[in-house]
Amino acid sequence: MGLAKNHGVSLVEVIVILVLIGIITLIIASHITRSNTDLIAETEVIKAHLRYAQSRALNSDAIWYIRFTNNTYSLYKKGDGSPKPLPGEENPTVTLPAGMSINYGTWDEVAFDSWGKPYTSHSAGGPQVGNRIISVTDSRGSKAITITQNTGFIP
Repeated sequence: MGLAKNHGVSLVEVIVILVLIGIITLIIASHITRSNTDLIAETEVIKAHLRYAQSRALNSDAIWYIRFTNNTYSLYKKGDGSPKPLPGEENPTVTLPAGMSINYGTWDEVAFDSWGKPYTSHSAGGPQVGNRIISVTDSRGSKAITITQNTGFIP
């Protein structure tokens, strides 16, 4: 009489396999979350700075605007050529982290009048036509910032 053949899987083997699947899932999930965190955070910072420019315009009779240049941007008040400090920034010119870029479209400025209405230029030659999309991109993806026509709402 020989040894009996075992055709099943023991409870210990099932537990070991489930633990391994759990560990692999955690590693993959943490990598995905970490990779998107920088992009999401930078997009939220830019949104906050755009809202700040709009807030400054709403609280004054002046046009405030953000001017984008390649992967940098700065806050200005119409009639004053020097950039103003933005909240949470050490330098008045904000540079995106390495590997990130910003696509601001045809117009390199987002301006707001004293009603908070968005314009494509600080000279306020014409209000923003349609919703404006600004994209922040890195090697892992992109996030959109929408500036709503007429109201300047930034969701």
